[in-house]
Amino acid sequence: MGGTLVAVLLKRWVIHGQYKLILTYDGRGAIGGGKRHRDEPVGPELYDLVNNPFEQNNLYGKLPKVYESLRTKLDNWYSLKERKAIE
Repeated sequence: MGGTLVAVLLKRWVIHGQYKLILTYDGRGAIGGGKRHRDEPVGPELYDLVNNPFEQNNLYGKLPKVYESLRTKLDNWYSLKERKAIE
């Protein structure tokens, strides 16, 4: 995942089974925006941790059912409404 400490704190993530979903959150309600390290991907990140343990192949867009399932789990566990902006 890499990046700075601030960038890491602006992410929500979930692991279920072999998959890991990472969503960027800018502290103001936007997904995929906000502060980030210049080398970090923009937008959702979905990884198969069994076949890609170093998270080098982003599967977002290739596995929509997996994405939706993990996104639902993440939103049910920790919704954006509970997040506070980091100034």
